[in-house]
Amino acid sequence: MFSSETSSGETTEGGKCPFTGVISDAFQEEPEPAESEGPIWTTEALERLERIPAFVRPMAKMGIESFAKDNGHDEITGEVMDAARGNFPAQF
Repeated sequence: MFSSETSSGETTEGGKCPFTGVISDAFQEEPEPAESEGPIWTTEALERLERIPAFVRPMAKMGIESFAKDNGHDEITGEVMDAARGNFPAQF
């Protein structure tokens, strides 16, 4: 009988391919890192966000959230939106 050792140190008996463990280890999926929660939006900021045209709203929201994160804001308020306004070509 043949015996082989996997990369994790386990020994298997039988006529199995000695590379089975290596291939198995190579295709194991690593867990994805948990996404952190985005910033909290105030009611005023959400109302202003709703006034942005729907076709650009997702991009505007990502830009505002990115600005808030880069500048250390945990909460998006009207003031944060005013500060982020300089990053956008149109007014919101």
